[in-house]
Amino acid sequence: MRIAAFSAFPHELRHLVKSFAASKHSLKCHFPVASAFYRSHEILFVQTGMGTQNAEMALNYIFKESRPDYILSMGFGGALYKGAVPGDLIWASKIFSLTQNSIESVDIPGAEITVRRLSGKVILQEKSIITLDRWMPKSEIEKILPRDFPSLVCDMETYPLAKLAIREGIPFFAVRSITDRIDEDIPQALLDVCDKAGNYSCLKAFRLLLRQPNLVPMSIRLGRNSSRASKNLALAVISLIDIL
Repeated sequence: MRIAAFSAFPHELRHLVKSFAASKHSLKCHFPVASAFYRSHEILFVQTGMGTQNAEMALNYIFKESRPDYILSMGFGGALYKGAVPGDLIWASKIFSLTQNSIESVDIPGAEITVRRLSGKVILQEKSIITLDRWMPKSEIEKILPRDFPSLVCDMETYPLAKLAIREGIPFFAVRSITDRIDEDIPQALLDVCDKAGNYSCLKAFRLLLRQPNLVPMSIRLGRNSSRASKNLALAVISLIDIL
């Protein structure tokens, strides 16, 4: 089975690439791809960069070059529900898209079966994922959504991956690890220290924090939360691959 796992940032993939001893893939594209062989699986770890357009372009390219048998959307997520703890693992049977105040959704067939098979291996909470087409403060998102909307985790990549996988009849699963609580917003400036492929620039970060030292506490907290989220995410993905 060929499994394609898509993630925006390298630190979301760091522990997985190490665990599977993945190496740079020969695919010639503008986004990094690492591959590994595990049991009867070929695993492609695809670093898309942030945003729906990057995610969609990456998946279309992988389809063209090496059609997958299973698609996984994985990475960090921001909580839009109370009681979230950094590192919490979230799975979704429904994925929403929020674009220009318009909301669409897709249901993920077979997600519940996958979670049942993962029972006892890893703790996953069921929430819905909402994919944003641009960075938005959580207060703005909450104003747009109806009050009776389900508990959500926000990201910027999952919806186009889910939609294309369902259209092509390919099994799909989405898992997110929480980095920020409902009352926390990751400032756009901290996200901008990464390039289009999602690679972190120490120089950009250093310059930013010199200009805006008020961002230092949030930067430290985000680094700590991301480290925990990355380890838990790797545990979830390894457990998932084990049952496929």
